[in-house]
Amino acid sequence: MRANLALPGQRIASIEEFEPGSGTYEAEGEIRASMLGKVVFDFKKRVVKVEETKSAVLPKVGDVVVGFIDMVPGNMVSMRILYVNNKKTDAGFTAISLMRGGRGRRGGVMFKVGDLVRARVVSLLNANIHVDFRDPNLGVIYTICHSCGCNVVRVDGRVKCVECSTTEERKLADDYGKVNLVLQGN
Repeated sequence: MRANLALPGQRIASIEEFEPGSGTYEAEGEIRASMLGKVVFDFKKRVVKVEETKSAVLPKVGDVVVGFIDMVPGNMVSMRILYVNNKKTDAGFTAISLMRGGRGRRGGVMFKVGDLVRARVVSLLNANIHVDFRDPNLGVIYTICHSCGCNVVRVDGRVKCVECSTTEERKLADDYGKVNLVLQGN
């Protein structure tokens, strides 16, 4: 048996490979998850099922998520979700956001890998979590200088390194620098 985590609506297998078991449904020749849970493949019986998990908090449309930017490919960002509505999650969810224009007011990059950000879930289309950063309280809540790794301070909607004086543009949350997060437990 093999297992991994699936979101509702996510494709798991085709009906040529397996038969749908509990926690799944068949649509157009594909077996999809009907709930958030652990996918379990039974290779002897050729059945796939989804077992409900209680530990994972599935983000819903409208939820506020906190996580870190793990990729910035072109005009898109990918974030690894750590908190959903202030509740810690270890599910390993990734969210994506298409940045219109991909650049800030001065042409700078709005996010960099490693930035801690707050976003709102706007869609769960195609089993992907889509987030948005448009509200003033959304955006980067903590970052460091990407030149030298030291602390930065907010200066006119940008961040400036206290050591090397490098200035970088970011989409900062209105409470940037005032957020007190505990990234352990919760």
